[in-house]
Amino acid sequence: MKQSDGGLAPSYHVPISRDAAHGAIVGVEVSQSGSDYRELLPGVEKVEENPGQLPEAVVVDGGFTSRENILAMDGKKVDWIGSLREGASQSAGLPS
Repeated sequence: MKQSDGGLAPSYHVPISRDAAHGAIVGVEVSQSGSDYRELLPGVEKVEENPGQLPEAVVVDGGFTSRENILAMDGKKVDWIGSLREGASQSAGLPS
């Protein structure tokens, strides 16, 4: 994965999904993706697979924010709680 100094090195993301009400871990993934936003949908699908139901809501940081993710969560009827990066409202397809 590309590093902040311009070099390349082995790097991993380990997104962990947990049930906020009970604190239980309900999904874990390991990825070498250079971008968090690609990990949201597989993570939500893993949550659906483990406890057998979709989460009611996801709470994410700006790294997971993309038009595709917002629309995917809307399509699955999962509430989105997250942030947009500065100037991201246009690229996310949202009114500014």
